[in-house]
Amino acid sequence: AAGLAALAFANLATEIHLMIAAFAINTAYAFAKPALSSQIPDLVPREELSDAVGLNSLQFITGQLIGPVIATGVIATLGAAWAFAINAVTFVGPILAMLYLYSVGLGGGAKASRGRDARSPRPGETEAVLGGMVAYLRANPWVLSMLLAVLATGAALEVVRTLAPALAVQGFGAPESTAGLIVASQSTGSAIGLLLFVPLRRRNLSRQMAATGYVMQALALLVVALVGQLWVACLAVAFVGLGFAFCFPVVTGTLQSEVPDAVRGRVMSYHTLFNLGSRPFTAISIGSLATVVGAHPAVVAGMMLAPLGLATTRIAWRQLGSRQPRRGEVLAPVRVE
Repeated sequence: AAGLAALAFANLATEIHLMIAAFAINTAYAFAKPALSSQIPDLVPREELSDAVGLNSLQFITGQLIGPVIATGVIATLGAAWAFAINAVTFVGPILAMLYLYSVGLGGGAKASRGRDARSPRPGETEAVLGGMVAYLRANPWVLSMLLAVLATGAALEVVRTLAPALAVQGFGAPESTAGLIVASQSTGSAIGLLLFVPLRRRNLSRQMAATGYVMQALALLVVALVGQLWVACLAVAFVGLGFAFCFPVVTGTLQSEVPDAVRGRVMSYHTLFNLGSRPFTAISIGSLATVVGAHPAVVAGMMLAPLGLATTRIAWRQLGSRQPRRGEVLAPVRVE
């Protein structure tokens, strides 16, 4: 980001430089994201993991909402070079935060962390952990089920992002630029849902919220496919984001709390792959379908993600309910709802 800003100030930046910078930033993010996510259980008590995941997602969604607005204002008043420079400076905060966590023993620091709830393998898991991720996933099929649940709720967002320009023009007779309003409505719904998540979760409604979230996403996509008014579609799209906010913290928190420390980082790398890595494949698939059958029928196809999420979470919780306890651990009965 800093290099791109320097090139922009020197009037040397081109589209190629922008593409290279975007590729480099996102590649670095792909390496950093699993490590950052796997540290959340070290920072909060186990019973608050889902809340922490929700708040972590909220800052990401808030950035998606505020970042483009700030960038637009900076570009309009100061120019693109200053926008890139300000973006480069924003990385200083996370760097300082990681240095602090490292100094207190988190993220591989020299000092031993104290008082945290370590996740040691359960009976039967140790051999799988030592055998690598493939062996661990075979011994714990619930992990793959939860990863598919992550994919289902995240891919629903990508359906809207990909089809927003076509929906704006073909479905609502609006300028293509209106696609930004559709995407912003989805992010707004996610932000509202994440704010509601903590009080609802604390009423022991996590699993009901996840199921409700998938149903919300399916019904909202159906409304988008059927209506011809932009404002109605934006309202429906907000519920796609709301459904994501209800699902994502639950399934992600389950993964982070139930896997042992030895494999949590690798599991979260798979989580990133299923969540963010699936986006281009979803975009290509749904975009290709839209070119053949139209944008609105393609939205209907996106509804099929909800049954996948409902089925995989139910399977995962059943498998978790039949697991063996860790040494000295007494498990409460797991209800399948």
